Amino acid sequence: SDVDYRDLAKRASGLTGADIANVANQAKILAIRRVTEGSNPKDKIILTIKDINIAIDEVMIGMEKRERQMTDEEKSIVSHHEAGHALMGYLLKNSSPPIKVSIIPRGEAALGFSQPEPKDQKLYKYVDLFDQICVFLGGRVAEEVIFNSITTGASDDIERLTKIAYGMVVRYGMVEELGAVNYTDVTEVSDEIKSKIDNKVKEIVSSAYDRTREILKAHEENIKKLANKLLE
Repeated sequence: SDVDYRDLAKRASGLTGADIANVANQAKILAIRRVTEGSNPKDKIILTIKDINIAIDEVMIGMEKRERQMTDEEKSIVSHHEAGHALMGYLLKNSSPPIKVSIIPRGEAALGFSQPEPKDQKLYKYVDLFDQICVFLGGRVAEEVIFNSITTGASDDIERLTKIAYGMVVRYGMVEELGAVNYTDVTEVSDEIKSKIDNKVKEIVSSAYDRTREILKAHEENIKKLANKLLE
């Protein structure tokens, strides 16, 4: 009775039928464990939306790794980092707002994550891709705005936004100076063109960085509020 199926569908977006079966089984296990290991193991076992949401996280991102201890300083950095991602996703009109944000370590590497609301979108304009880059930069820029320093925590974000920026330049013909030409086969590209490609990618990312910093600087107090909630 407490399940909103529209929200549940958003959270499970991208999962296969087999994944959803795994979610159902894992949610059942969590519900049984919660009751049998609780204060009253004879209570009736009732599946809750919390069990289902935890199961979705475990299937999509990985099991909780609470034993992966972080220092208080690291927890603070990660909370502000994820707050930066979430806030950019919420504020930019061409991006997807977050539906789940957490700083509980999961899987092999993730110290935190921000899951965007799924969009049934097949075609992307320049502004759509540019805003995606801004969202990926949100974590690193939030660290800079709040702590006046950066960490290694944005390595995955940088890898993903770099692929988007290069795609805009070499695959989708979105840079007027280079024209509607596919430059993905670098063996057929001159050194001059390679240099132009690199410069255009850097221009896109630099422009996105400046825009992200301007937005998050104006919302510095909201970053802190969101980070405090994540720490709680």
